[in-house]
Amino acid sequence: MNNREKFKRNLIEAIENHDGSCDNDEVDKFMNLNYDEDSSLNNWTYGDFDYFARSIAAYGFWKAAEDFDFVIPTEEN
Repeated sequence: MNNREKFKRNLIEAIENHDGSCDNDEVDKFMNLNYDEDSSLNNWTYGDFDYFARSIAAYGFWKAAEDFDFVIPTEEN
């Protein structure tokens, strides 16, 4: 399993741990917009995933992503 797959799996598990649900297409779009092999996301700890997942559960996927200063979908992307 490569780092990208591992990050995606960890993110989905963290969201599900907070009784959240996530659409696989949303996660894929997030990954395409924000993840690359040199990304600081490769250094995320359990706490990082947990904190982001709690925000997703509270505010929704893209609002949480925006609050964390991630790239979010726009008409251009």
